[in-house]
Amino acid sequence: LAGKNCLEEGLQPVIFERTRRIGGVWRLDDAPDRVAYESLYTNSSGCMMNISDFPLDTKLQNCFPRKDDICDYYEQYVQHFQLNNCIRFGTDVTSVTRESGCWQVEVVSRDTGERTMHKFD
Repeated sequence: LAGKNCLEEGLQPVIFERTRRIGGVWRLDDAPDRVAYESLYTNSSGCMMNISDFPLDTKLQNCFPRKDDICDYYEQYVQHFQLNNCIRFGTDVTSVTRESGCWQVEVVSRDTGERTMHKFD
């Protein structure tokens, strides 16, 4: 949501995502620390899972969507609001500090182990 709102205000957000795909904790992948499991579904109804300006498909409104439904929904959201170019997949944020009125964000690539420092005002 924050990334979409930044774009609407003419800002260029940078979104750091630990995984390689949209979905966060809903995404089932090979990482040993993932909390998702194959039969995972929401504990809230679809109507409660809606993002205000991007409603969940009507067929999912009155049920408890499965993890795959939520992952698909988030992927559709990213596509709809053109957020893909803002996302840095496979990136761990290791440090966030405030210095001289700017945010210093240190990240590590999960693929290469390369550390990078980003400065945001």
